[in-house]
Amino acid sequence: MVAPSYILPDFLSQCPYQLRVNPLTEAVTHNTEKWVLDTVDYDDKKRDNFLKTRGGVLSGYCYPDADAFHLQVISDFTEWLFCLDDHSDEYMEEEARVLGASVIQCFRNPYTCEDNAPVCQLAKDFACRLLQSGSPRCVRRFIDTIGSYVNGVVKQAGNRDEDSIPDLESYVSLRRETSALRPSFVLIEFAAGIDLPDEVVDHPLIRSMEMAVNDWTSWTNASPNSTPFDFGDRLIPF
Repeated sequence: MVAPSYILPDFLSQCPYQLRVNPLTEAVTHNTEKWVLDTVDYDDKKRDNFLKTRGGVLSGYCYPDADAFHLQVISDFTEWLFCLDDHSDEYMEEEARVLGASVIQCFRNPYTCEDNAPVCQLAKDFACRLLQSGSPRCVRRFIDTIGSYVNGVVKQAGNRDEDSIPDLESYVSLRRETSALRPSFVLIEFAAGIDLPDEVVDHPLIRSMEMAVNDWTSWTNASPNSTPFDFGDRLIPF
């Protein structure tokens, strides 16, 4: 009997948009790396791995028209996500839950939150700058989506704790949160300096576009060989 096989589509070749990069990318990337390394005490191996993430470069491609201030804030957030992911990957569910609660407080009350763990120090610094320029609706949406992201990270940690591999539908739903793309979508509004009404952001067409981009990016980045909880394992039963 021939084992079933699957051909995954070439997502990248289907993108019709011209690739552009923000001219401020290199300077912003340097500033972001210094911002993180001045706070987080990585050992040599983790420091090398961190420098390979190049979150500032990713931000430069995603927000090619952002000015220096906004691109720096976004670049710092992107690299902060890598830091948080690095921490949470080693945590059990309860540890991830405690960290997540602290992170949410950092974004809600950056001036009064007393948690000074490195990842929280970075979050508070970023949040203060977000509040400086983001509209109230933009900030609210950002915090809401960060909350969903944190909940997804906690759920993922729980799956690891229990050695539980979710079914395909559950995996796809969880991946939409742990990709951290939903807060990144909010930062499009932040980078452009606009204040979108809720009825625009919540319009079914906009939500459908967000979901499509989220799935496209998440599945493009997913690797069948990455972890026991990734999408290759979800296809095996089918």
